Amino acid sequence: MAVMSESKPVTAILEKAASETRNALGDNLVSLVLYGSHARGDATAQSDINLFLVVRDSAVSKLEGLAKVVPGWTKHHVVTPIIFEQEQLARSLDTFALEFLEMAAARRVLAGEDPFAAFTPDWAAVRIELEEEAREKLIQLQRTWLMWGHHDKTLRKILGDTVPGYLAMARGVLHLQRQSVDSIATQAVFDGTIHWPGFDPQVWRRLWETAKGLHIPSTSAVSQLMRDYLQQAQSLVRYIDGLVQTTKLS
Repeated sequence: MAVMSESKPVTAILEKAASETRNALGDNLVSLVLYGSHARGDATAQSDINLFLVVRDSAVSKLEGLAKVVPGWTKHHVVTPIIFEQEQLARSLDTFALEFLEMAAARRVLAGEDPFAAFTPDWAAVRIELEEEAREKLIQLQRTWLMWGHHDKTLRKILGDTVPGYLAMARGVLHLQRQSVDSIATQAVFDGTIHWPGFDPQVWRRLWETAKGLHIPSTSAVSQLMRDYLQQAQSLVRYIDGLVQTTKLS
């Protein structure tokens, strides 16, 4: 499991969320897990705090207490938790394969037990989900560009909304190649550890910096960056297409 380095404010946010979750759910709480950039140790000041919640019973009546506290978390960049019932986990390995792999690779248990202690990825399902997501994201990215390609403010928002998902797919590709559940930092995209034909690490670095608000490109620069983004997305789809045809997984 990755070790998370975090600022004191984030520590306090997580402790408060864990305490309120325990109080709201009582015995219905199985696990509260931090995942994403804060668990990997590569979060920025603008990064969301992602939580995964496992409960025994997800009936509305059992979650009402949680509904009273979650709205207070959002002002601290805490995303509304993903909630699963405990008995659903094993049955969801094929439909939530890539997401569970990301969580298992870098996580911190904030309350309860570790739901990924005995996790074994379904690599065939990971492969299929990568292909589906790459195609779906490219289709949506192309459609959005055609509609808003000349509105630089909208393009910046598009980058902020979509680049993290593409970086997750890039990490998923490396997981699949290695067939490992080790934590993979976003830096691996920029230093060439993750690569495919047509891959340009400098484009991905600029995309990440723009998405995170670390760099504000000019109107002309963001338009070019969007075109570069589309080309990189296309090359990723082509690579995954070849990968799923040639990679043999147990």
